[in-house]
Amino acid sequence: MRTYLKSLDPRLPREVYVLQAGGLLNAFGNGVVLPFLFIYLHNVRGISLGVAGLAAATQSAAALASGFLGGTLSDRAGPKRVRVVPNHVCIVVHLNDVVFGARGLAVETSWPVAARGRGYTASLGTAATVA
Repeated sequence: MRTYLKSLDPRLPREVYVLQAGGLLNAFGNGVVLPFLFIYLHNVRGISLGVAGLAAATQSAAALASGFLGGTLSDRAGPKRVRVVPNHVCIVVHLNDVVFGARGLAVETSWPVAARGRGYTASLGTAATVA
């Protein structure tokens, strides 16, 4: 049995395991926060529990569907091309004032956005909102 389990190890680089661990931690965090969404929507925003449940279910269904869609598109068009869409959608959805172009830890350029929100960092094809 031990030999069989060792044969399943694809011997990938350490970076792949770190990235997957980060994704697992992110998914865990989303699952931990989701119950508090009901409390916030109902107690703070005054939304009925049914509508709050529908909002949470819609969020989860969209995340599930986008995973399958993103994977399929990455296989067909390549991951670099597919990453362009969420990086641009984040700017619009989060309504940022400035988009920063960074290489490593250094900001190389910035572009004003006619909207409102927080700063946005595009670094090595990934995105993170910064204060």
